[in-house]
Amino acid sequence: MTETVRYPYRSPFASQMHDVFELAKWSARRVVSMEQGKKYLPDLLKRRVIAWHARKYDLRTFVESGTYLGTTVSFMRRYCGRLYSIEFQPRLAKAAQERFAGDSSIRILEGNGAVLMPKILAELHEPALFWLDGHFAVGTTSDAEVACPTMEELSAVLADTRYPHVVLIDDAREFRGEAGYPTLESVQQFIRSARPDTTVRVQDDIVRVLPREAPFQGD
Repeated sequence: MTETVRYPYRSPFASQMHDVFELAKWSARRVVSMEQGKKYLPDLLKRRVIAWHARKYDLRTFVESGTYLGTTVSFMRRYCGRLYSIEFQPRLAKAAQERFAGDSSIRILEGNGAVLMPKILAELHEPALFWLDGHFAVGTTSDAEVACPTMEELSAVLADTRYPHVVLIDDAREFRGEAGYPTLESVQQFIRSARPDTTVRVQDDIVRVLPREAPFQGD
C-alpha cells in the first residue's frame, strides 16, 4: 500500500513562511470583512489559543492528534513539560520522531489516534490539554486511514473522569456530516451527553470543551 501524504512537506523555514503568509491573508480578509475574518484563525494564531488554555488552566501535559511537521509540538514545548503527539502517516511520524529525538519530554507515536489515545490516557496522572487535529479531507489518505477519528479520540478523553481535561478540536467548519465526518451539532450533543459537567463552545473554528466552572476566553 502506498502512503499518500495529505499535505505537502515543508522545511521548518518554509513552514514559518507559510504561517506568515496565512496570517497576512487572514488579516487582509478582516480588513475587507470582519465577519469573514472571524470564521477561522490561521495556524499561527491557533497555536496561541492552545497556549492560552495551557496557561489559563495550568495544564502541564499536552496531547495532540495529527502531528504533521511537529510545529505545534515545538511551540507548546515552552508551555508544557510533557507532550504526546499521534501521527498516522509513517513518513511524517518518523520525521517528527527524528526531529524531537533529543527531547525526552516529547513522545511521537505512530498509529491510529482512536487506538493510541486510550493508551496515552492510561499514562496520565494529571489533567491535560488535548488538541484533536488528526482529521483531514477525503481522498488524501492511505487505504487504512480513517478520515475522521475525532469522535473515537474524544470519546476516550471524555470517559476519563479522573481529571478536568481541556479539549480543543480543530476545523469545526469541516464537521458537516459528509466524507466520514459527523455534524458539528452531533459532536456538541455527544459532548453534553457524555460530560454534562463541561461547557462546550465553538469559536474561531475550534470546538472548546472546558470544565463547567472554568471561565471562557471571549473575543
